[in-house]
Order: sequence, then structure tokens, then C-alpha cells
Amino acid sequence: VLFVSTSPGERYSHLTVVSPEGGTADSIAAVTPGVFDDLQASPDGNAVLFTRSPLGPAPHGAHVLRVASGAAQGLPAVGVGYAWAPDGSR
Repeated sequence: VLFVSTSPGERYSHLTVVSPEGGTADSIAAVTPGVFDDLQASPDGNAVLFTRSPLGPAPHGAHVLRVASGAAQGLPAVGVGYAWAPDGSR
């Protein structure tokens, strides 16, 4: 399960994962803390599209997080309204 969490006393949030069976919640190290909006899982569940608000630290804009590797990559700024292709390929 992926969610946005903020600990008491922290200014910015973390993208955090926890197993559906329970256990310890862990921050995703590849994604620096920030202000996150609009988390969308890909149709196949292999990636998550999210945006980072300019109200927080850079990098801003849309990003893709690959679930298997935990790697995040910024996307080109093409305007507002990011969404997955129906087949999840992009």
C-alpha cells in the first residue's frame, strides 16, 4: 500500500509503503520529501504516477515511481492533467 505520510514536527511529507498484511511503514528512499498530489497507480499496478507541488522543495511536476525497483523519474512538463494510457504503457 502506498500513501503520503508526515511525521509530527516535519514540514514535508514522504511517500511511504507498507505491506497489505501489516508491518513497518517505510519511506521510499528514492523520493525526497515534498508536497505530493494526485497519486495514480498504473492499470497493471507496476508503477505510480504522482505530482510534486511547487509549494514544497524541488523537483516539482509529474513523476513515475516504478514499484519493483523503487526508482522515480521526472516526466516532461506538458501541462496539467496527467493520466495513464488505458494499457498502462505510458
